[in-house]
Amino acid sequence: MSKILLTNPVARLKRLITSRFSRDIFQLAFPLALQSAVHSGLGIIDRIMVGSLQETAISGVGIGGQTLFFTANLCGAIAAGASILAAQLRGRGDIDGLKKLTGAAFALSGIMGLVFAVTVFVFAQSLSMWLSGQNAAISVEAAGFIRITIVTAPFVLWTFVITGIMRALGDTKTPLISGALTIGCNTALNALLIFGMFGFPKLGVTGAALATATSEILGFAVSLYFFRNLRWKELSFRFSYVKTFSSSMAIRILKVSMPILLDALFWQAASLTYTKVVGLNGQNALAAYFIFQGFRSMGYIPLGAIGISVATLTGVFLGADHRKRADTLVSFAMRLSIFFSGFMGLGYIAFASLYLTFFNVQPSVAATSILLIRLFAFVIPFEGIIVMLANVLRSGGDGLAVSVITLSTFWLVGIPSAWFFSTFIGWGMPGFFLGTALESISKSLFFYFRRARANWARNLVARTS
Repeated sequence: MSKILLTNPVARLKRLITSRFSRDIFQLAFPLALQSAVHSGLGIIDRIMVGSLQETAISGVGIGGQTLFFTANLCGAIAAGASILAAQLRGRGDIDGLKKLTGAAFALSGIMGLVFAVTVFVFAQSLSMWLSGQNAAISVEAAGFIRITIVTAPFVLWTFVITGIMRALGDTKTPLISGALTIGCNTALNALLIFGMFGFPKLGVTGAALATATSEILGFAVSLYFFRNLRWKELSFRFSYVKTFSSSMAIRILKVSMPILLDALFWQAASLTYTKVVGLNGQNALAAYFIFQGFRSMGYIPLGAIGISVATLTGVFLGADHRKRADTLVSFAMRLSIFFSGFMGLGYIAFASLYLTFFNVQPSVAATSILLIRLFAFVIPFEGIIVMLANVLRSGGDGLAVSVITLSTFWLVGIPSAWFFSTFIGWGMPGFFLGTALESISKSLFFYFRRARANWARNLVARTS
């Protein structure tokens, strides 16, 4: 049988898709994909609906959305750490530990969200000027978008905590319902407030920001409602968990979260620097880049969902001291991730032109965007490996290695190469893409060898008292 599978690609593919591991992964991944679609989809919808205005508005919303995404991912390290611990606590059946985890994670996320919201609000204008290459028109639009949406940072982080813990406990319904309501609300409010439909004021970029902020708060409210009704063994959420703050659990969360925070910091700082490099090539380059980023982010929805679901299942196995089963799962998931990323690459090539019909931009901007999207189809298999292994390594407590690899490849390979090929040599956006592709390839190789050779999988909750 194994010989047939080695020589018959169709048989191998069928086995891959119908495996029990696949069923377990997709049972978690499908609702996770919808949850991720909310945060990616909000930015995509904003860009598409603002796309009928002009390049300045597209760039302004792109910079504003990227800044909000930066803050959410940076602060979301607490929620990611809590999710990792929750999965392992579930594997141990530790109800008391889950109660302590919930209270500490809520308190830490609220504090961090508030601090970052105030900081970003104060420096919104100067940050927008820097990212736009000192373009005053773009920075005005971006700063206005940032100052409205950043006030929702604590609510976004609490939503991350809620859905992360519920996901670790096997609840896959809440992200579906919360995500559908959030993205539906954002789309409807965008139509009303960007274009001034049905008597509402025509607010343009400001309307997109108000729609996004309102939708994020709605998503938190819905998630909190379901969290309060969660039942797992003897566990149900109570606000008293926050009042009885456990400093030992908070320290445990921070230990797991700090490498994730560093990784997010390096990743997001590099992402903002990439935007700065693109800005050196002019306003049209910025518009093309943000159009490309909107379509590119769609691919990370299923890849990220697979990565998080594999990490969750891995955490459950490790919490129950089933190391060998966890390792087998990860090996299987790597093949699954490569298959799906390759399949999505075909979609990038096929639908790039259709996506650009939503944008009212110059022909040169549209042509550059389509080129970047189609080139990315050849890089996304490497991104699939990166997303999956980064989540898995963190689930086993090897987050520091993820941070070191991320830091090295971004700042020693990606950013210097992107600047060199796009600006110094003068190849423009194709040269920029070449630099980012080199970064993705090198990072995927480092992650692969780290997982293959290092003792990355550890039980992080052997003692919770």
